Amino acid sequence: MVLDLGKEMENIFPHSDEFSQGQGKIRKGAGEFVVAIDGTGDFATIQEAINSIPSEGATIKIKSGIYLIKEAIKVKNSITLKGEGKTTILKSTTTNINIIENSNTNSGNTDIVIQDIYFDGTTTTWGGDAETANGIYFKKVTNCRIERCYFLNCASTGIELDNTCNKNLINNCYCENCKWVGIFIQGYTNPCENCIVSGNIVYNCGTGTGMAAFFQQRVSGIYLLYAQHGTTYGNQIISTANGGNGILLESTRWHTLTGNNCNAATDGCGIYVLTCGSVTNGGSIAISGNICDSNGVGILCQSCNGCAFAGNTCANNTQHGLWGYTMQDCVLTGNEFSHNDYANTASYDGLHLQTSSLNNLVSSNKFYNNDRYEINIASAGCSANLLMGNYCTGTDHTGAINDAGAGTILANNIL
Repeated sequence: MVLDLGKEMENIFPHSDEFSQGQGKIRKGAGEFVVAIDGTGDFATIQEAINSIPSEGATIKIKSGIYLIKEAIKVKNSITLKGEGKTTILKSTTTNINIIENSNTNSGNTDIVIQDIYFDGTTTTWGGDAETANGIYFKKVTNCRIERCYFLNCASTGIELDNTCNKNLINNCYCENCKWVGIFIQGYTNPCENCIVSGNIVYNCGTGTGMAAFFQQRVSGIYLLYAQHGTTYGNQIISTANGGNGILLESTRWHTLTGNNCNAATDGCGIYVLTCGSVTNGGSIAISGNICDSNGVGILCQSCNGCAFAGNTCANNTQHGLWGYTMQDCVLTGNEFSHNDYANTASYDGLHLQTSSLNNLVSSNKFYNNDRYEINIASAGCSANLLMGNYCTGTDHTGAINDAGAGTILANNIL
């Protein structure tokens, strides 16, 4: 039996009248809705569109325009928010909110995608642009993607993934002038697992003032705290403020940091590895192919165990190329350290090990023209380190190798 309606039903989506399929008109790409502030879409506000989405999810296309956000946009499962790039601007009218957050921070959400949107954290007030809001805050989300988004002048962070955020991707985003951290993944209560941070550019973050010392030490372009089994690659960190770090990896195991370019602050660290890795329980950190140029310290490895550093370049830093502070059972191979202690103060080294740095293997690295020592085993508490097959040379240093440790083994180094 065929029901004859007598006439074609009116299309409830007038902007898609030109598309048809079968006997009735449908949306092009079923499950796509359009938000537009000029009245040409299905909805005028993003939250209205989200609230209308069926449980199986859909794509919401956000057309160009400046969308003033009074309260956080709450995104449900299986929803894609897709803008038109830098011309789709979400701008807060309320201070210290998250412009976008997931709808269920207790049980979590899955399969949320945010793409091609510009987040302006500078709050619009009656007196002009003043205070700031955060960009995206997700808690307990899985299989989510944040791609090709822009974050400007955020109150604390551009992007934050908080606790039990697993299998997520942050890719090809740009963060500028965030007051604390550009991209922050933190699993302090419950670790975040298998997240990828790739191809992002973070510029001049850490611009906030009056921070407590704990937070000041952790100003970074990218900050990964209890971020296990993840990969961070191909990111560029430029000019962090207030002595900030390029990338900070803290209390993390089973993480790969590769191919990043860190040109952060002349009084900060290109890469800061803090209390990471574990030989006893497994969970090594692999740091390879990164460039740390013109920072305070190229790489700082503090209270770490079982980390591997391979193929990194640390050059033109104002202090040490790599500073190992209570660094144990780590491997350094195939790295290049050159022209560190850039101001020629004869106070810093290419590789500096101190304070119970034990059982490290330093092999087949190139050290060249680091102003004090190419390699400095600086403390009597450093013991059983093996320095083998390293190339240590230059005309602008106090000496090639200084050994104040105990039981250091030197073998086949070229001086």
